[in-house]
Amino acid sequence: SGERYLAALPTADTSAGIRFSAAYSWHALGIAHAALGRLAEARAAWRNARAIYDEFGHHALRALTLLAELRDVALTYDAASPGVRRGLAAEAEVTIERAGGAFRPGVSAQLAWLGTFVLDGRWDEADRILATQSAPGNAFLEREVTAVVTELARHRGRPDAAWELIMEHFPDGPATEPGD
Repeated sequence: SGERYLAALPTADTSAGIRFSAAYSWHALGIAHAALGRLAEARAAWRNARAIYDEFGHHALRALTLLAELRDVALTYDAASPGVRRGLAAEAEVTIERAGGAFRPGVSAQLAWLGTFVLDGRWDEADRILATQSAPGNAFLEREVTAVVTELARHRGRPDAAWELIMEHFPDGPATEPGD
């Protein structure tokens, strides 16, 4: 398992490559734990990944862990705790700004607020961010945009628009192979 791999890593004099491998593993564990409803473990895994990314000043990857925690835990399991999601959104926005040119030109740091704005009923503000947003060019950022566009379409009584976007990403529907 991922925990055994991470426990086996040496802690002293570890190369940057091994440290990054550990950070990616922590990130993956965060995703897995969140999917299994293990919220404390998911948060801890993402904190561990961020600590390693902080060692190297890798703001873009740090931002992706914050967005994953926001989407997979705060917006899903902590919907009744607006302070949690707003705190993660604010931290993600600052981190995306620090990442500078690591993301495609035109990617707004306000993208971090999209899910929070939808859940808070601030749909017009989400629309304003989406209107100025360029194509993210990154699967994690694309997920934020796609999730919000489909959620807004569904909430506004336009399920056909939501399904159209979903089918763009999954043209074979449930038969779509993982990775396609």
